[in-house]
Amino acid sequence: MNNAKNKLALGIVCVFLGLIMSLQFKTVNRVVGKGQLISNRAKEYTIEYQKLQTDKEELTKQLDDLNEKIKKYEDSASKENVYVEELTKEKQKYKMIAGYENVEGPGIELIIDDPDIEVLIGDNTSYFVYNYDTIMTIISFLNTAEAEAISINGLRYTNYTEILPVGNHLNINGVSIGAPIEIKAIGPPDKLESALVFKGGIIDQLKRNELKVDLKQSDLITIQGYKKIMNFRYAKPVNGN
Repeated sequence: MNNAKNKLALGIVCVFLGLIMSLQFKTVNRVVGKGQLISNRAKEYTIEYQKLQTDKEELTKQLDDLNEKIKKYEDSASKENVYVEELTKEKQKYKMIAGYENVEGPGIELIIDDPDIEVLIGDNTSYFVYNYDTIMTIISFLNTAEAEAISINGLRYTNYTEILPVGNHLNINGVSIGAPIEIKAIGPPDKLESALVFKGGIIDQLKRNELKVDLKQSDLITIQGYKKIMNFRYAKPVNGN
């Protein structure tokens, strides 16, 4: 008899708790909106990301402004002293070699995009995430053809450039990029194009994989300088005897 009473009491409690939970759920949905909690969190992340992007752009602009001021001071000083003028020219040359200087000149522009089939089947992961070594192969061919400056999606390629797959995109110089991949190179246009376009070459391989390829020469290619500052913690110059 006691067992029957206990089971009845337990059943009443369970029903009562179920009603309370149901009322709470309906109240949250009515006040907040169904799925609104998750949506609000996503919006918060999006706003924070946009703020970080804005801060980064502002800092980059400040860096460009400071570099412009330094250049004006150097130009002013070089006019007063021939020795300073020569040092300024040497500094600019080595900045160009290291990739820290904005440069322009003749060259080529190569744009590669994912196959249409990936869009049709809903795959948003670029071909280059799985085959990012393809970009390194193109860079190697361009360097062999005497490229003097190279950029990937507007990011300067230097000795310190890293290309890493992260999720469904690539990170270059710490910046996320995706297809289409735009590679610019300054150098002898004919030679740069010939390094990529030959039977069985890299362009043929890309087309065999059904990638969309657009390669053209240009009389004026502009490439921005490398923005990161490299601090040497371990390497030191060797003092000559």
